[in-house]
Amino acid sequence: MKKAILKGTAAALICAFAAPAMAQEGPVADTAAGPIRGLMSDRNEDIFVFLGVPYGGPTDGENRFRAPTPVVPWADSNSPSGQAIRAATQVGDPCAGPGYPPRLAPEEGLDLDMSPIGEDCLVLNIWTPALDDGGARPVMVWHHGGGFNAGSGGSFRYDGTNLAANQDVVVITTNHRLNVFGYSNFADLDPARAGDANAGMQDIVQSLEWIRDNIERFGGDPNNVTVFGESGGAGKVTTLMAMPSADGLFHRVVAQSGAVIQAASPEQRAEQAAGLAEALGATAEDPSALSTAAMGDVMANFRGSGPWVDGEILPRHPWSPDAPEVSADVPVMLGWNLTEDTFFEGPEVVTSDDDLVPLLAENGGLDPAVAEDLAEQYRAAFPDVDANQLYFQIRADADRGAEAIHIATLKAEQGGAPAYVYHFAGLTDVRGLMSPHTLEIGYVFDNLDISTRMNGEVTPERQALADMMSEAWTSFARDGVPSAEGMPEWPAFDPANPQIMVFSPDGAEVMEVPAYMQAAISGGS
Repeated sequence: MKKAILKGTAAALICAFAAPAMAQEGPVADTAAGPIRGLMSDRNEDIFVFLGVPYGGPTDGENRFRAPTPVVPWADSNSPSGQAIRAATQVGDPCAGPGYPPRLAPEEGLDLDMSPIGEDCLVLNIWTPALDDGGARPVMVWHHGGGFNAGSGGSFRYDGTNLAANQDVVVITTNHRLNVFGYSNFADLDPARAGDANAGMQDIVQSLEWIRDNIERFGGDPNNVTVFGESGGAGKVTTLMAMPSADGLFHRVVAQSGAVIQAASPEQRAEQAAGLAEALGATAEDPSALSTAAMGDVMANFRGSGPWVDGEILPRHPWSPDAPEVSADVPVMLGWNLTEDTFFEGPEVVTSDDDLVPLLAENGGLDPAVAEDLAEQYRAAFPDVDANQLYFQIRADADRGAEAIHIATLKAEQGGAPAYVYHFAGLTDVRGLMSPHTLEIGYVFDNLDISTRMNGEVTPERQALADMMSEAWTSFARDGVPSAEGMPEWPAFDPANPQIMVFSPDGAEVMEVPAYMQAAISGGS
C-alpha cells in the first residue's frame, strides 16, 4: 500500500492529536450509547479519528475503587433523533497516577501525554480507514506502558494513523485505572467491595466488551481482536490471558518488553489498602472517606500497585506455574530489546570489565557467582564490545528476555496456540542509549517521523525496518502468523530448538538462541 505522507512538526502533531472540538464538522459514527463526531487525521486525510470515546461510566466519587459501570448514554430531547452528537475530538484525561519517575530517559518526555490527570477516565481512541463498510478489519488494541501506575493511551507517540492507513487495520488505544485506584483490596474494610477486585483489569475487559459491541460500525471485526502493549502494557495483556471474563474478547496477544508472571497476593493488597484507608480516615464503621477524600489526598498516600490474585476476576497467577488454560488457543508474540535498561539507568554505567560483576549483582540482583559466569560468557561471545554495552545486554537478557522465553516455553509445553519470540536490536543515535526500552514502539507503529527524540534521525534503513516490523505485527493480528516482505519465515518457538527473530539495522534474521543468552535467561549456566 502507498505510504502515508507525514506532515508537520512534532509540536504540530501534539496540537492535532489534542485538537479542540469541532463545531458541526467531521465524520459521525453511531455507538450503542449514542452518536459521536470525530475528525479526519491531519497525517492522512483518508483516516477517520475518534478521540476520548467513553467505554464506561464515571469512576470518581461513589465509583472510586469500584468495578466499572456501563457507559451513560448521552441524550438531547431537543434533537430530532432524541440523541445529541457527542464530540470525540480530544483525548480524555490520563487516569490518575503519580506521573513518570524522573530517572526515565528524558527523550521520552516529549512523547508522553502530559495532560492533567483525572479519575473519570474510561475512554478510548480509534483510528480507522472506513466507517460501517463491512470491512471486517483486524482490530489492534494498544495498552500503554508506565507499569500499572502511570501512562496514557493519549500519547501522540501511539497515533494509529500510519498503521490504519498502510496496513488496513483498526487501531485503538485505551485509558484504564491505575495504581491504587485500580488495584486496591478494600474487602476487609467493606465486604460490599469484594466484587471490585482488580478494577483496573476489569476496566480493560469492559473496553474489550465495548469493542465487541461497537467496532463493526468502525470497519473492524469483533472476532479478530489483538491486544498488544509495551512494558506495563505487556503486563496487562499477559494478565488478561489468565482472566475468565476476558475469554473470547481477544484473539491474539503481543507483549513487548514486559509480562506479569506472578501477581500479588490478596494479603499484600489488603495491607496496602488498610494503610491507605487509615491515611484517608476511612473505617469499617464509616468507609465513606474512600469516596469523599480528595484525589490529591489519595495520591499523597500513593504506594504503587498492580494485579493481585483475588480468586475470581484473576483466579490464578498469570504465568505460574504453567500457561493459563483459558487462553490456550490464543497465539502470542513477544520479545525484548537489546539494551532495555539504558532507558532507566544509562546510557553509561560501567567503565571497565572490572565493574561488570559487582554492578550486575548490585543493580541486576544477580548472585555474584552467576554474574561472574555471565560476564565471562558474554565477553567470550563479544570480545570487541565495550563493558558498558555488555552490562546492558546481560541485564536485558536476564530480565525481560527471561520473561519472554518463560512464557514462550510454557505456551509450547501447553500444546495449544504457538508463541513467536523476537529480539529487537535496532539502534538509536540519541545520547548513546543504543537499543533502550520503548525504542521499538516507533517502529511497530510506523511512527519514526514523530519519535525522533527517542529514535533519532529517520534514515532509509530505519524506515525499511519500521515497514517490516509494522507489517509483521499487523500480519500477526490478521491471521496469527507474523510475516512481512523481506523477512524470513518466522518459526514458532520450540524449547527443544529455540529460535527467535532478530530485528536490527540490517533487517531481520532467524537466530538460534545462543548459549550465553540461554545462560542469562536461565539464571546462569
